[in-house]
Amino acid sequence: MVLTISLLSGCGDTAEFQPLRFNPPVWQSGEHSIYRLTNVENDFAGTMEIELRAADQKNEGGWILYREINSSPKEVITVEVNKFLRPQTSLLERIDTTGREMVRTIYAGSQTDIELTNKRDMISYERVSLPSDAYDLRTVLPFARSLPLADGYATQLNAFLPITGKLERVALSVVDQEMVTVPAGSFKTWKLELTSQIAETEAWISIDAPFELVKFIDSRNRATFELQEFVEK
Repeated sequence: MVLTISLLSGCGDTAEFQPLRFNPPVWQSGEHSIYRLTNVENDFAGTMEIELRAADQKNEGGWILYREINSSPKEVITVEVNKFLRPQTSLLERIDTTGREMVRTIYAGSQTDIELTNKRDMISYERVSLPSDAYDLRTVLPFARSLPLADGYATQLNAFLPITGKLERVALSVVDQEMVTVPAGSFKTWKLELTSQIAETEAWISIDAPFELVKFIDSRNRATFELQEFVEK
């Protein structure tokens, strides 16, 4: 199956958007974060771990993002990006008592190939046309730490989520400075809003190095993730 995905219309028409530009990575290979997950009723629902590792020599300057959500279902995601933080490959695994689902994605310029394996081990394939500047949506928040965040900062980017096959035009804006207390401690943060026609997400990123992703609220399921432990390597 061949799909062509068109851009969603722009968000936040009144904002003065700056060109998207990342500073050099603020993380080190082996950096590890653990988050406490609560649901919309504020009940404990599991944990999430994020680890960033340098890619091998074949992808010099690239990074591998590993994310594991220990909830129901369990979800494990690995995304490899190049030195410009653009995705190269990704693998999603969702595991529960009834089996395992997988979504494998290979990004190759404007052509993206997706392999979906359901719980009965049946495999289907999709080919998607994307703009060359698309990012993997699951990397946007961890990598937002390297944006030049400041009062009034706003930018836009294209972000793709393989499991839904949707490309989102995401507007990212700094809306305030807030002191936030989470299990890992108290942090002075930039409060961010990320909006598209599909979703709205709030996030808090530390103002001080190493610019931890302190907290975020996932608008798709209203889950809240709060930093519990942060380890630099």
